[in-house]
Order: sequence, then structure tokens, then C-alpha cells
Amino acid sequence: MAHALRDLQALRDGEAIAALVCGLLAFSCFPLGFVAIWLGARARQAARDNPDRVGGEQMALIGMIVGGVIGTLHLLFFIAYFAMIIFAIGIGVTSSP
Repeated sequence: MAHALRDLQALRDGEAIAALVCGLLAFSCFPLGFVAIWLGARARQAARDNPDRVGGEQMALIGMIVGGVIGTLHLLFFIAYFAMIIFAIGIGVTSSP
């Protein structure tokens, strides 16, 4: 039984660590920010449900915040990028002789 509890704690603490790592790696890969939010939410829920066996709630929260901020910035960048492309195509179409 004790071995199963250690496995559960390792799994849930692993989710908190994975949320933090994904949040930090979101600089290089767009979807990792949203993966960090999802993993962090799972880890925080597990920490709230079993506070005596599962830790890492703060680490999961930090991963969610970092992943959310970076993921949102990436999303805004892509929207602005595609808006500029559409704007440039529109100017090119309307200014042609």
C-alpha cells in the first residue's frame, strides 16, 4: 500500500514539475503554454484533493501562470502576424493598376 501511495505522489508531483517545465519551454514551442495550463490544473486539483499525500500546488500554479502568459503572447503575435499579411495582400490587390 505504501508503494502505491509513493507512486501516486510521484505521478502528481511529476505533473506539477511537467507544468513548470512546459511553461518555461513555451518560449520555443507555441502549444506548450496551453499544455502547461492543463497539467497545472490537474496537479493543483490533485494537491487539493489529497493535501497530505500530494504536493507541488505552488509549482503547478507557477507553471500555469508562466504557460498562460507566454501562450497568450504567442497567440497575440500570430494574430498580429496574420493580420499584417492580410493587410499587405489587401493593399497589393487594391493598388495594382
